[in-house]
Amino acid sequence: MSGLNTKDIAITIIGELCGVVVTVLVILFILSKVNYLIERIDYLETELQNTTIQDQELRNKLQEWLNEWEVETGEITGYAPLDTDARAGMCYEGDPSVTASGAEVVPGVTVAAGPPVPFGTRVFIGGLGWRVVQDRGGMISRGKWDVAMETRQEALRFGRQKLKVIYEKGK
Repeated sequence: MSGLNTKDIAITIIGELCGVVVTVLVILFILSKVNYLIERIDYLETELQNTTIQDQELRNKLQEWLNEWEVETGEITGYAPLDTDARAGMCYEGDPSVTASGAEVVPGVTVAAGPPVPFGTRVFIGGLGWRVVQDRGGMISRGKWDVAMETRQEALRFGRQKLKVIYEKGK
């Protein structure tokens, strides 16, 4: 460094130091970004683990529910024992206002089911809502349901439909 004066040496050293400082700042910036990415990865891994745990809990709850409830596609018909046009032997047996369980017929509530489904079982019928098994019918067997309606005409219009039926097992 002959011929350089102190000022030139100081400028050269300062220039070198500035380069080092800039390099250190760039490295620190990159490290902060890497640390941020590591934190995000840790967060996402935790979220994934939580989601997996929640999915398993949901699967367990669903299985529990399926163990308690029966889900099927049933054949649904209507009957109207309270209608003045109701026919004995077809719409009712005995007193038309009393179901096989002894409960009163209530259109919109009463449903007839086969013997495997106990009286008092709550039943959800897709498109119709909740009903209660209170009656039986000569033609009603497993998978068949007869919904009490106000009028015979309403029952005839309803016809025979395949609908989703959900009810509690072994009530």
